[in-house]
Amino acid sequence: KSQQHQVTFQIYSRYKGMREVRQIARQIYDLLHEQTLTVAGFNHVQTRFVSAAPTDQDRLTRGYLVSYVVETHAT
Repeated sequence: KSQQHQVTFQIYSRYKGMREVRQIARQIYDLLHEQTLTVAGFNHVQTRFVSAAPTDQDRLTRGYLVSYVVETHAT
């Protein structure tokens, strides 16, 4: 039976502007999107990018939420 697991990363930076949080989000994308993962007790089916959005933070801190869905089958 297939299961889907949503994974959300919260990225924070005090770099002026959104450049650094977007760079980190891109690194996460490159590591996870459509990559094969090892998930103990499961067969990995796929990992796919779902969304990315800035979040409201204080005037010094920039925030970004990045979400993925990891699909697995029980072994």
